[in-house]
Amino acid sequence: IRVIKMSSRLLVTIWAMGDVLGSEHSTLVLGIVGLFGILALILHYVACIWYFVGEVDWSDRSWTTAAFQDGEHFGYKYTTSFHWSITQFTPASMEVIPTNSFERAFTISMIFFGVLVFSTLLSTITNITNRLRQLKLQKRAEEALVQRFISEHRLSLSLGNCILGNLRKNKRTHRRRLHESEVPALLSLPSHLVVRVREEVFTPSVMQHYLLRKIKVGDENAHSAICNTAMKETAWLQGEIIFEDGERAKQVRLSSYGGIRYSKAKSLAKESWLSEAVLWTDWYHCGDLFVIDVGIEILELDAECFHAAMEDSPLYQNLRKYAKAFSSRAVREARHGQTINDTWPSGSIREEMTERAFAEPEESQGKFLMLLECDGKAVMAHAFQAWAHLVFRQIEYAKSDKPRYVWLPRTIQKWFVR
Repeated sequence: IRVIKMSSRLLVTIWAMGDVLGSEHSTLVLGIVGLFGILALILHYVACIWYFVGEVDWSDRSWTTAAFQDGEHFGYKYTTSFHWSITQFTPASMEVIPTNSFERAFTISMIFFGVLVFSTLLSTITNITNRLRQLKLQKRAEEALVQRFISEHRLSLSLGNCILGNLRKNKRTHRRRLHESEVPALLSLPSHLVVRVREEVFTPSVMQHYLLRKIKVGDENAHSAICNTAMKETAWLQGEIIFEDGERAKQVRLSSYGGIRYSKAKSLAKESWLSEAVLWTDWYHCGDLFVIDVGIEILELDAECFHAAMEDSPLYQNLRKYAKAFSSRAVREARHGQTINDTWPSGSIREEMTERAFAEPEESQGKFLMLLECDGKAVMAHAFQAWAHLVFRQIEYAKSDKPRYVWLPRTIQKWFVR
């Protein structure tokens, strides 16, 4: 049992190292190393048992008295026992032989056990070697196909080298975690188990956002709906552009592992929430976000699905207060020269606005509802767009000292141009 436990731990460690290296080739090679490590562990225990069998007083003869002299060094005794255990698992021989019936019976049992272990080990290594050969042939075939494309279309040498370089680099790309869509077995689970899986996958990330943490504490059903309908993981390769300046935003994004760069910021924290404004207004990105690491994961929170998940929540009015505080704070800070872009707000500002939204007494619902007349029927405007006209992008001044608008709703441009 102890051997099985230690073997399983060793295999888990080996596969974890392979996942860190991010290459199937490295994982397979480490798998072979792990198999030999397990074999060495088994041989060690067999050698110890074999030495114990020789030391027990079964009869007047034993293999230890025949092989060792008085005062023999411990190292020689151990290596001799280990050598004997190897001969039981491989087609090899040595001068040590059983000298009584019990030792003979033990030797026979080890031969049968060795046949089983050796055949299993040999078949596993053969399969891994064949897989390594397939990977190598597949890589060569892919590179040959790309080179043929470059040659037939007469692409420039610099572009061809760039393409091949990126392909080789992306071969080392890995995702730190499997996505749900990559595990077909999860599709056969009952829906209530899938819901629990998604909650446990996304909750650690949700808890990093102060407002989402409040939602989880105040309304578990809304939190479950957010995790199951609004959140997903996406994988990106080095050099890919996640969004561009001026592009309309649809999701809030979080990179838990870093590896991204935002053009309007010198650096990003390892766990940065980007484009939160899309939850409260029609937001257009203020800069470019691109991948600088070999391969990263981005967590996305879809704005429309978030709205749908919160519509029936008892925290609905608190979120409306947060939306108003978000918009008012953005307007006020921009008027004082603060940069408002996809990285705003900071964690401290978000915490302050959240506490204010959840601490203030509930105001009358009629104060926050906008009623529109449409074909004679009263229609309530979407709560999360009620303050959209207040959110904006900062004014940037060109070298000519003339104001240049990145984007400002016409209703508030006059507030900032004097």
